Amino acid sequence: MNNTEKTIRCAIYTRKSIAKGLDQEYNSLDAQLDMCLECIKRHEHDGWVFVGSYVDAAVSGTTVDRAQLNMLRQQVRAGAIDCVVVYKLDRLSRDLGDFTTLMKEFSEHKVKFISATQAIETHTPEGKLSMNMMAVVADYEAAIIRARLKDKINAAKAQGRWVGGKAPFGYVWKDKKLEIEPKAAATVKYIFDLYLQDIGPVRIARRLNEEKRPYIKSPKSGEDIPWNSQTVKRIVSHFVYAGMVKTESGLIPGIHEAIIDQATFNRVNQRNEEARKLRSGKCQHERTVHYALKGILKCGKCGREYVGTYTIKNGLLRRYYSCVANKRDYLQGCPSPHFGANQIEDLLKQYIYNFRDNPQLLASLIREIPEQDAGIIADALYSLSTAMAEVTPQELQRVFQATFESVVVNANGEQLDVTLKKGLE
Repeated sequence: MNNTEKTIRCAIYTRKSIAKGLDQEYNSLDAQLDMCLECIKRHEHDGWVFVGSYVDAAVSGTTVDRAQLNMLRQQVRAGAIDCVVVYKLDRLSRDLGDFTTLMKEFSEHKVKFISATQAIETHTPEGKLSMNMMAVVADYEAAIIRARLKDKINAAKAQGRWVGGKAPFGYVWKDKKLEIEPKAAATVKYIFDLYLQDIGPVRIARRLNEEKRPYIKSPKSGEDIPWNSQTVKRIVSHFVYAGMVKTESGLIPGIHEAIIDQATFNRVNQRNEEARKLRSGKCQHERTVHYALKGILKCGKCGREYVGTYTIKNGLLRRYYSCVANKRDYLQGCPSPHFGANQIEDLLKQYIYNFRDNPQLLASLIREIPEQDAGIIADALYSLSTAMAEVTPQELQRVFQATFESVVVNANGEQLDVTLKKGLE
């Protein structure tokens, strides 16, 4: 190489769409790399040097969301690369729009793009035309592949075959179809039985974890993944357990054996629809429901906060307070009781009414408001019951916030331990 020539830093990008064959000692990615290295070697006299390779294994060329391609683009933007070498154009992208975007990005950073097996000079008008034509062909081929794959999937579904990828929990792949896995299938039936007993997904997931019923293995640790409410919801709503498969024209009987009979599945679907309507009704109320003890009411058993919730039945809204551990399935659960919101708020109103006779409170208020006559302050305290009966939920929350530091549901769940704000003790 002539010392006056500029060094061309070359990076190689290789890609394979599927994982099949990657476990071979010498696979497609190795062959692509060797071809690209040979291309760089042929241009050593032009100053070309190899600076690294970027390999995306088992990744489709119809998207640019690829880890190694993103790293390559970062190096291009950082000015660390002068030339990108690929085995063929479609290794970079099979989508015409994405290919055009990448070419523009390379051009903006003065980076060459070379195909090791296709004679294209990207710096000439003819070369650019040839490259774009090849990109169009690659895009067309990708569209044909997608169409054929879709036709193949639809044909399999029309025969009642499951083509959703990994076998659902409760089944295993055997002889190119789903076969029931007895132990997991028993758990599926158990979930449906609990659900039809009006036990919610959070409580079902908690029970499954307490009973140490296995779910699926983590691909990283190999340990059983804990149950959660979303997993339970997916199972009780999945048509596959009723022996069905979904096609473009709707559900049809599958060739696999059902775990749940159709009547049970229909009852569960009906309950799911009722729950959906209930949630829809709740959404209309979410901004108007208030909980005056928000942030104040605590659980004496686990130390967590009590949170507000509500139900709507026959158009009537009922508010409740419940320990947050009983609302979130990732917590351990708590035996503390839940309370009607009106019931506990009225108890604390009464506490404040009784508190008005406290001489320490009167003395404290007289000290805090020296410009007011003590008799006027006393009268105001005795007017509390009238005022409290007319307060809005937002105003009641401010009253409770100003009065109570905390209200703890005693560990026995039978009484409240009240701590007043400093100065009111």
